Amino acid sequence: MKKIILLILIISAMFVFSCKKTEKIKGKKVDTNNLLQQTAPKKGEIDLEVKKVLSFDLTKANPEVLTVNDVMKDSGNYYFTDANNVKIYKYDNSGKFVKSFLRKGQGPGELTSLFYAKLTDGNIITSSYNKIIKFDSEGKVISQKKINKSYYPIEIVNEKSVIGERFNMEYKDKDSPELKIVELFNMEKEKAIKLASTKYSGQIVIPKGRGYIALIIPSLSPGIIWAYDKIHKIFYYAISNEYRIHALDLKGKELFTFGKISKPTPVDKDIIIEKFGAFKEGLKKVLPENVMPIGKIKILPSGYIAVYNGYSKTGKREMDIFNYKGKYLYRLKLPEGLVVDSVIFFNDGNIGTIKEEEKGTIFLEYKVLNNRELFVKKD
Repeated sequence: MKKIILLILIISAMFVFSCKKTEKIKGKKVDTNNLLQQTAPKKGEIDLEVKKVLSFDLTKANPEVLTVNDVMKDSGNYYFTDANNVKIYKYDNSGKFVKSFLRKGQGPGELTSLFYAKLTDGNIITSSYNKIIKFDSEGKVISQKKINKSYYPIEIVNEKSVIGERFNMEYKDKDSPELKIVELFNMEKEKAIKLASTKYSGQIVIPKGRGYIALIIPSLSPGIIWAYDKIHKIFYYAISNEYRIHALDLKGKELFTFGKISKPTPVDKDIIIEKFGAFKEGLKKVLPENVMPIGKIKILPSGYIAVYNGYSKTGKREMDIFNYKGKYLYRLKLPEGLVVDSVIFFNDGNIGTIKEEEKGTIFLEYKVLNNRELFVKKD
């Protein structure tokens, strides 16, 4: 009997060790089943194939448009957010301008700034740092609510709660871990649960005269990156100088961490200069040689997690795709002409982008032809 038990134990041990996959990384063996030591995507690399299905000039139809920050889409219309004007522009699916709504101010139906806009159940929820307004699809105000705390950026969880990022006004010690705090705030009870914090500002500082200009560019300076997955009710965050992502529930309890072993990636300085041309000379003096390992975490409509960094030669068109449990599944490459930082993912699986051209602001929509399950919203 003892021999049988011993034999079972030996076979079990052999099975465990045979399942443990190891690779040599920089001469060291690492366990690639460990969610923090993933190296290659389990399902391989994807070259995304797309077909253009729509294109129209926003400014030709409506000269009021200044800049477009995001696009929302329902079955027959598009809603473009303009943070500079604090407006939302509605167009039909032929590119015809229908109307604009929202305005800058402090009165009913007004916001001092536009930080957030999401199309949810046919309604559009918008917010500034301390106020939420819900509109119907025609721009009529349904409800509005004050947030008795100032946050930026912000994510609306439900009717009662928001997740927001704020500077710690009591911050004194440069070694303190709490220069920036991300918390879940219950607007009815006016109580907050801390989800994450960091001592890094995420700013790249450019000298100017006797002072300086601070640009928040997480890809170039350590900062806190976060996203909320409404499908699985998980809060993800990372400090951008390390490819390590923490998954928490909304009580602040850490569920697991994941990431991958990444090599240093050189900054594509041409992209930076093009995007922040007004600070061209100052940027040349302070740009780092390598980008941060993580530039952005984005929850796709399907619930998959996209992690990317838009300021390197590879990062501007490539992203890592994880499932919500942290498994590294795909390395995805966009077609030539599309850049990860400016791609919008729609619930139907299509993607869109905005291009600023001399003749105007152009919106383009593409149908994804392969691996659509990564993008289509699940019911």
